[in-house]
Amino acid sequence: MWALQDGVFRDDEIPQLNIFSTKVFSDMKDEKNVESFCLRNGVDFGSLVTLEQVHSAKVAVVDAGDKGAKIPLADGLLTRQKGLPVAVFTADCLPVFISAGDKCAGVVHAGWKGLHAGVLKEAVRTVVEKFSASPGEITASIGPHIGKCCYRVGEDLKKKFGMQSGETHLDLAAVAKRQMKEEGVKKINVCGRCTCHEEELFFSYRRDKQPKRMISIIQM
Repeated sequence: MWALQDGVFRDDEIPQLNIFSTKVFSDMKDEKNVESFCLRNGVDFGSLVTLEQVHSAKVAVVDAGDKGAKIPLADGLLTRQKGLPVAVFTADCLPVFISAGDKCAGVVHAGWKGLHAGVLKEAVRTVVEKFSASPGEITASIGPHIGKCCYRVGEDLKKKFGMQSGETHLDLAAVAKRQMKEEGVKKINVCGRCTCHEEELFFSYRRDKQPKRMISIIQM
């Protein structure tokens, strides 16, 4: 169940440390703000692994040798390394936390491009293939993101996602849930908070047309 405390969202259904920042901690594109956020939440900033996010279907597996690295051209991170924090940055896109018990944990950046490319399917398949976990062992949790209420889309996206005639707003979380269920994942939690709608809590590219971001971190 997702809960907000002291400006931080967490899902207590995920056994690993998992945190999502809000405006309380300011723009996470600023490294100093990331360092402060990590310090306040028990995360080793010097070990934090991030991504050069490109809206792709690539998911990287990282270990102790990747401490502090920025992995190029990928949109998901998975690890079995205890104490290694991995992170993605989002505004309206989905931050998807993934846990397979004590076998691995990770986080995925999934906007419409990533969902259409299959990044979540790739993440689930990677957990199964690289960490010998079954889809039934996986818990996925979708953090704050732009909700259907605010995500009006054009004809191109309607066609890409097979929307029905008359539908005007795309539900990214519903797409994500469907894709993960198709891979056998049964435990999927969704935070119902909309980044575009709740201006006091979240940055939103759709709303403000600016580059500020929140951060999502998970650590075994």
